[in-house]
Amino acid sequence: MLIELINKNKRHLLRISIALCIAFSVNQWYSFSFQWWLPLTTFFVMLTDVGSAVYQGILRYFFILLIVCVISWIFSLTELMPVRAYDMTIGAVIGIIVNITLFPDPVDTYFCQSTAMILQCYNVYFQEIVKLLLHKKSIKVNQAKLEVEKAMLSLPLWVYETGFDLTLQKSYQYFVMKVSEMGELLFSMHHLARCHFSRQLTHIIAEPLQQSIQKGNQFFTALIHILHLKKLKMTAVDFYQEIEIMEQHFKESIQISTEMLDVSKDSVYLIEFIYNMRELQDILVKMSLALREGQKLL
Repeated sequence: MLIELINKNKRHLLRISIALCIAFSVNQWYSFSFQWWLPLTTFFVMLTDVGSAVYQGILRYFFILLIVCVISWIFSLTELMPVRAYDMTIGAVIGIIVNITLFPDPVDTYFCQSTAMILQCYNVYFQEIVKLLLHKKSIKVNQAKLEVEKAMLSLPLWVYETGFDLTLQKSYQYFVMKVSEMGELLFSMHHLARCHFSRQLTHIIAEPLQQSIQKGNQFFTALIHILHLKKLKMTAVDFYQEIEIMEQHFKESIQISTEMLDVSKDSVYLIEFIYNMRELQDILVKMSLALREGQKLL
């Protein structure tokens, strides 16, 4: 239980430290070259991303072996190459085995924690964007944007690394792609919400927009609880109906001419904002279905 509380970097550092202790001991008694190729290779093959320790470890072993062969050939030290290759092979075996067996990275936990943190920031950001559109005085929206940008730095892009578990890669990549799309949508909505809409327009959509905040919060909360607890805490209700009501009220409030030049700028921006909300809803539904049906994701 204590090991599970150790974060990713400390866990990796602990594995490297233990592997190096083993490598130095083996180098002391079983090395053929009596140089430092064995522990050096152990260290090098352990510098891998989450979920791809075996593939990237083997790739790194062949890479450093090729480099040593080229250097030995350049400096006419080819007679030492067999013993160096032996030491490097032993070092690679130690590094790869320790990397995959000793305190292995809980890939599913890392993935769920990082995406849940991002979704929580998205939830706050979404609420602040709507407040900005309706009241024009949300002082927290810029701070919420900074939190989102900071959280997105922890997006688990290691799911795209070559060698990642093929049984998980497709579903993980799909989820990461949807999380990224949602972030871009929210940034677009923030830009649109800064437009100075007329009170008449905001009054028309205020009620369904407030309801969409509540249901959107339910959706985000449900997704976060699935990721944290691997089960639903509540049934999320979509807000398609609220979006339909906003669109209907909005269309009734303005006279849309066949020539777009007759439509005011704030009306066009508001149309785009509503369409972005529909896309946000679609992404939330798809993510929810992916977590409900794709048990391998968790």
